[in-house]
Amino acid sequence: MPSNDKPALREQSGQERDAAHGSAFVHTHSSTQPREGQVVYSTHGKPVGVIRDGWLCKTGLDPARHMLRNPRGWCTDAAHLELPGLLGVQLVTTSGETWEAPVELWQRFGVRISRGYGDQILLPLRFWSVIQPGRARQLPLLEVPA
Repeated sequence: MPSNDKPALREQSGQERDAAHGSAFVHTHSSTQPREGQVVYSTHGKPVGVIRDGWLCKTGLDPARHMLRNPRGWCTDAAHLELPGLLGVQLVTTSGETWEAPVELWQRFGVRISRGYGDQILLPLRFWSVIQPGRARQLPLLEVPA
């Protein structure tokens, strides 16, 4: 998904700002993959997640507050999905559910939206794998077990 969005990653030690684009933090290392433990920021500079095993992990999400209702799905900043080497997005809710979706599903089925939180991509609920606390993983609509 090509975009003119600013990169959403920065070194924890550096807080360089992109002078041409204003408030977003810029990516200050040149690896081909996000680094383990790297903090990921929104386009407004707010920390929203951490890279774990190549996945963008966001925790403490309340579905009643954070899940989009119409259409039903989860969103992330469009720039997050353009991080080099990103494998996917993992969301952990306040009830302990874990929602996972690989980048390929975002690229194929994601819908670009802008509803007051910057340029975001929505992935409808049917494309997410859901892991209930204490239960087996539910596969998304198009995933086949290996």
